[in-house]
Amino acid sequence: MQNHSDFARKLLMRSAIAGTLRPALVADCFAGEGVIAGALWAGIADNVLCIERNPDCAPTLHALAARHPGVEVVIADNAALTARIVAAEIIDADAYGMSLPFIERLMQSGLRPGTLVFFTDGTPMKQRRMRNATRVFSETARRLFSKHYVEAAQCGTAYYGYGWTC
Repeated sequence: MQNHSDFARKLLMRSAIAGTLRPALVADCFAGEGVIAGALWAGIADNVLCIERNPDCAPTLHALAARHPGVEVVIADNAALTARIVAAEIIDADAYGMSLPFIERLMQSGLRPGTLVFFTDGTPMKQRRMRNATRVFSETARRLFSKHYVEAAQCGTAYYGYGWTC
């Protein structure tokens, strides 16, 4: 089920920005099979909360948790764990779809200013159906983050980025 056409780029971006930090908690929302959590977060964070709603990913995620005692796996929708997600120092929202609306909902639920958020956002795919999707995406990113960086994915179907919440 992996869809990591630019996996190396995603990992490099996260490692360059967060690799020297030692966060107490990373919330890996849309964790999938835990590839990013296993490659980076489990090695630098005290605790990693991997949230994935697809039960088919559970065996791989539980195997990751067995190898890394600080990794907790929850098979559920992210909405069910909002209170735990907003407590994280780093949030990884590597979603197939639109991640900025998800981040916006977290902010409305008490996400602290200065939280580091990594995201994959499918705005280029949405742009095929909506003319102003890129403009809306840019405006939303400026509103949500005090400082942020965004780049187009090499595959052309998403934006990768990170920012610190306002």
